[in-house]
Amino acid sequence: MLLNAVAQGTPDGFSAALARPGWLNKSEVGTRRGRSYLKSVPVTAAVTLREGEFNRFYLRGLCRRAMELHLTQSAHISREAHLQSST
Repeated sequence: MLLNAVAQGTPDGFSAALARPGWLNKSEVGTRRGRSYLKSVPVTAAVTLREGEFNRFYLRGLCRRAMELHLTQSAHISREAHLQSST
């Protein structure tokens, strides 16, 4: 699914695919004070996974391509977040 999203889709399409039933667990086991308990997975899990994995995979491919082309100058990669103003 990740390879398809990188090759043909978008980060939003990847998170939408992950959000489909059956792709992510609805709950997980947590531990507090040495005791295990069942807790709900956050509803934003698909978006969180998308942000990390899609971007990591894309940047690895970008760096690999630069190496294949023998690009010798360094690249500056920064993470930008688009924030909505509350005013």
